[in-house]
Amino acid sequence: MHRLKQSVALAGLVSLWSTGASSQTVDELVQKNLAALGGEAALRRVEAIQSSGTMTGPKGQKAELTTWTKRPNMRRQDVQVDGQTITNAFDGKDLWIRHPRMGDGPQVMGGDAVESAAGASFDPPFLDYEARDIDVELQGTVQVDGKTAYKLQLSYPKGPSPIVYLDETTGLVLRTIIQDEVEGKKVAREERFSDWRNVAGIMLPFRTETLMNGRPMTTVTLSKVRVNPQIDASLFRMQGSPREIER
Repeated sequence: MHRLKQSVALAGLVSLWSTGASSQTVDELVQKNLAALGGEAALRRVEAIQSSGTMTGPKGQKAELTTWTKRPNMRRQDVQVDGQTITNAFDGKDLWIRHPRMGDGPQVMGGDAVESAAGASFDPPFLDYEARDIDVELQGTVQVDGKTAYKLQLSYPKGPSPIVYLDETTGLVLRTIIQDEVEGKKVAREERFSDWRNVAGIMLPFRTETLMNGRPMTTVTLSKVRVNPQIDASLFRMQGSPREIER
């Protein structure tokens, strides 16, 4: 009986130690991610980012890519392919595109795409997540490309909410998956992040693979990133007479 009590007590102690060593709270994981990215102070100092690189399609097609982002939610992306430039941008109010096959002028996009662009945050998802009314639920650990990752379900006040996989070792994001609806069909958009590098005190992924319903779509490989370049707001605004389209 004495040996049984000792065995039970020892098992309980081992269990307690194991739980304390492996369990993580949402707040601890959030802080681990923010620290891995460079820390809250460094992230708050970022006002704009400009990046350039190559976009590769599923069949090996290649295009040159330049992206500009600026607080609070302005974004522009230019894709150069076959000597032509395709632009999509959001100036904080209007979401627009310019495509050589769609005429000379820009087209204003409407519908859910505008709401999604307006709701997009310049900051990473876990920075001030409580103030932004984002709920985060820890759903255990899984294996991602041979690495142990924490699975976190985020719930945004509006729009689709992603599942985020955090590397247990580094605290950096390995993948995100968003369940969305496009033209009445449900799709799962997955982004895989790798080749993280320190640029001006913050960590950024230099390789992003995008999949739709498990099918590879694009791979973006960055060659240059600038943090806090001078970007005039006019870069994000439409030039010319637009016409409206629904997307």
